[in-house]
Amino acid sequence: DGSETNTVLMKQIAIEADFLAALKDNGVPAIWRPLHEMNGNWFWFCTASGQHRVSADVFVDFWKYIYNYYTVERGLDNLLWCYSPNTSSVDPTEPGGTLYYYPGDQYVDIVGVDWYTKGAREIKDSDNYLDLVNTTGKMGAMTEFGPNGSVKAPSAELQPEYYSTERLMSELMKLRDEGYSFAY
Repeated sequence: DGSETNTVLMKQIAIEADFLAALKDNGVPAIWRPLHEMNGNWFWFCTASGQHRVSADVFVDFWKYIYNYYTVERGLDNLLWCYSPNTSSVDPTEPGGTLYYYPGDQYVDIVGVDWYTKGAREIKDSDNYLDLVNTTGKMGAMTEFGPNGSVKAPSAELQPEYYSTERLMSELMKLRDEGYSFAY
């Protein structure tokens, strides 16, 4: 409390809460997906972000703080809270895994993974998506997806030649037929 970082952070959280409150005031529910891909190394809150790595305990405490601020202090009961790590072949309960940073059932409504494919079925690596859904018992979602690596075109115009939306959708339907359930 009181530091410059805390002041900036709290201002941003309040701005987001004001927007979500406007949705609530207009009868609009929202899937709220804060701190997504936390098991990566590309956002300031990531747990694998080099020398400034955020520990699982700090991440979970931060998630709970935001949750309590929005739901208790601001009364935002129109939110479905979505926990969404990046897909990972790491053991789910180890650092970098999909469950390692899970804040707890009372703070999460939906779970999902972000999957940027290189044209393979990476989502099945160690069945990290199924582990997340089955362990938590929560509704599952494909929270972000798209092409990456050699199947990502150098321009949007060329993307269908590399890896089309139809091909990705076909992969999702195959996964569905293999027992993967996606709410969205």
